[in-house]
Amino acid sequence: MVPENLEYIIKDIQVNFINNRITMKKIHFISIFFILTSFINSYSQTKIMGEKVDDSTTKLWGPNLRNYIHGYIGISFPLGKNSKNEFKHIASNKIILGARYKLKLNQTFAIGVDLSYVSERYKLTQNDKKTFPDIAIHKKQILYLNRLGGESYFRINFGRRGNRVGKYIDLGYLVGYNIIDRLKTKDNLQGNSFIKTNAYYNVFFNNYNQYFSCRLAFNNIILFYTYRIDDIFKSRYNQLLEEYPRNNFGIQIGMYK
Repeated sequence: MVPENLEYIIKDIQVNFINNRITMKKIHFISIFFILTSFINSYSQTKIMGEKVDDSTTKLWGPNLRNYIHGYIGISFPLGKNSKNEFKHIASNKIILGARYKLKLNQTFAIGVDLSYVSERYKLTQNDKKTFPDIAIHKKQILYLNRLGGESYFRINFGRRGNRVGKYIDLGYLVGYNIIDRLKTKDNLQGNSFIKTNAYYNVFFNNYNQYFSCRLAFNNIILFYTYRIDDIFKSRYNQLLEEYPRNNFGIQIGMYK
């Protein structure tokens, strides 16, 4: 028997199930997005061999000059626990790929924007208290949330840096759009056999989330913290599902010298 409070969730999953074609189009979009950002990063920072470049143009682009674009990678982990829909903290994290633009205002202050792709992973605990996303006990169950993010930030530089990015503090506001949810499940069968399933849907989670962000950088090494302002789960599930931790802390590596 399925508990009454889970029956409407199953109905929602059936109604909102996303077919493979739509999912693949989204994955292709993500690939194109990062190819373009990588191209922009390389084009804006590198002087092509043999090309004559106006000195006035080259002085506008650089780590500590008027404009700068660079890529970065990062990983972060949730801070805190919940009692209902539990997950394993060490195995749950966010992997981040992004491109960041900076506009220098003066020697101390700068502003900028950031585009990112985030793969958020929760390894769900399997026990008799489990209610999300089902009550069945599986060998393994991992929830993936995939988001595109856009951020605006204000930067405070400090310390000596020459023509390097140097040390700084960023304070930002980030909006994330949830593009793909994937639930990966593994179950054992008789003997040494097992079955793996992948389900794509967007039932439980809000399409958009807002965050406050803070970064402390020492040139390439960037420590960062994010706080999710709104709920990750849709309001209809508030009584059934306990919110995932709003706080995340991690490290980023800036792709520059």
